[in-house]
Formats: sequence, C-alpha cells, structure tokens
Amino acid sequence: MPNITWFISVFVLLFVGWLIFIGPQEISTQKPFLEPPSPLGSGKTYGPNSLVSNFENTNTKTTGIEEVGEGTPATDPLFGGQVSLVLGSSGNSANPNVEYVGVIASPNNTHPINITGWRLKSAITGGETSIGQGTYLFYSGKVNFEQPIFLNPGERAIIVTGRSPVGVSFKLNSCTGFLEQFQNFAPKLPLQCPHPLEENYPTGLNGLNDACVDYLKSFPRCAAHIKAIPVQFGGVCQDFIQTITYTGCLERHKNDSDFYKPEWRVFLKRDEELWKDRRETIHLLSDSGKLVNSVSY
Repeated sequence: MPNITWFISVFVLLFVGWLIFIGPQEISTQKPFLEPPSPLGSGKTYGPNSLVSNFENTNTKTTGIEEVGEGTPATDPLFGGQVSLVLGSSGNSANPNVEYVGVIASPNNTHPINITGWRLKSAITGGETSIGQGTYLFYSGKVNFEQPIFLNPGERAIIVTGRSPVGVSFKLNSCTGFLEQFQNFAPKLPLQCPHPLEENYPTGLNGLNDACVDYLKSFPRCAAHIKAIPVQFGGVCQDFIQTITYTGCLERHKNDSDFYKPEWRVFLKRDEELWKDRRETIHLLSDSGKLVNSVSY
C-alpha cells in the first residue's frame, strides 16, 4: 500500500511540473493570434499559417511568434480589427525596408477607419512613430497628392519601417504589380495585372497579326516590354506593346469597378529598424493616445 501511495505522489508531481514548465509554452505557440472579443471580433485565436496567408508574395523571413497579448480595444465603435505582426529580414543586416507590421480592419466595421495620425510604439524601448498620409492613386513620374489613409471594412495596411521605393505610400490597384518590375518591395507586390491578351487590342485588317499575337502569349503579367520588338510584327504591334506599362494600364483600367485592391502600402520613412528582433511588444495607439491593440513576440 505505501508503494502505491508513493507511486501516485510521484506521478502527480511530474504532471504538475509538466503544466508549469512545458505545457503553457506549447499551448501559446499553437494559438498565438487573438482577435478582439465580441462584438468587435470573434474572440477566436488563429495560428501562424493564417497570418502568413494575409501577406502573400513575401520572400522575407518571419520571426517565431511566441505570444500575443489581448490588449484593450479602443472605445471607438468603428474599430473592430486586429494587429498582426510579421518582421522581414535581409540576412544578418538590419534593414528597415523589410521590417513591417500589418494592421487589419475587421469586415464587421460599418465605416472606414482613418489610421493617419495613429502611432506604433514599442513597450520595451519606448520608441515610437506615427502613421502618415498616402496617395490613393499613385502616378509614376508625377507629384502625387497625399491625403489621410482610410481602411474600409476588411482592408489592411502593410506598414513598412523604411522608405517607399516610389517615394509615397499608396493603395494597391490592378496595375501596381508593374511597380515590382524595377523596384523591390517587402513583401512583394501582387502580380495581378491584366495580361496583354486580356486587353482590348486592335483586331481585323488594321489590327495585330498572328505573329504578334503569338509573341504576346509569352509575356508575363505586370511587366513592361524592354526588348527590341521584331520589325516583322508591324507598326500596330509595336505601338500596342509600348502601351504595356504601368501608365498604360492606368489609362485602360482606372475606372474599372474592381480596380482598387483592399490593401495599402504605408512607409514610415525611417532609416533604422524600429523593433527588436525578439522579446518585443508593439502597441497601436489611436491619435488620441488610446490603446487600439498590441502584439508581442
């Protein structure tokens, strides 16, 4: 009988030790992301794969997220989103141009949210910066008018610490994939431009000949043609190919009903990284200083 009592006591001690030293860490890494509680969100947790799927086309590394604090959502009833964190990395060097934070507005919101003037602050170092303005429709080679950045319900903003490769923050559209051809964005811009053969190209006697159409089949999406165009394709073909650019895409599609994408690229214009690469907590504060949400890793 004493032997059975001793065995049970040892088993209980081992189980309690597992709960204290092992169990919580495994649980926290399985469900690290927390949506705001009802009615602002579902209150559910969701895993790292969900976060990565929110930032398509990224070629940067992500940190291992250990836990996310619930934070205290702002009292503004228009806000119902959550803050998700992904840190980019360029090898062993510090690079603010590949460090970014994602702010996602809940699809349950009833109005757009103005995030210009909101602040991102490190709870560990005290370092902070504010979110500036952006241009709704970016034009290449022109001075772009900047205005407050609004997130419609379900939209997101990828906020990069560094400087914009095109000089301003901007909203994604059906043509912004062209900007990726000659610039480096982190994460990469989605290549969702219309293919040349999906455009309204000239047909008939004065249209594109068969050789030109066959040539266009090999074109990738969102890429201006920079090679010499074979003379035998004719002048109509050459003229059309020269319009396959970001500017040409804008002229054809800026009035389409589905032209704009539900994402902003916002740049904080910093020359150094803002966040520690580990053991960091980032707060998102409204323009009045209220804690909107926070994330830790």
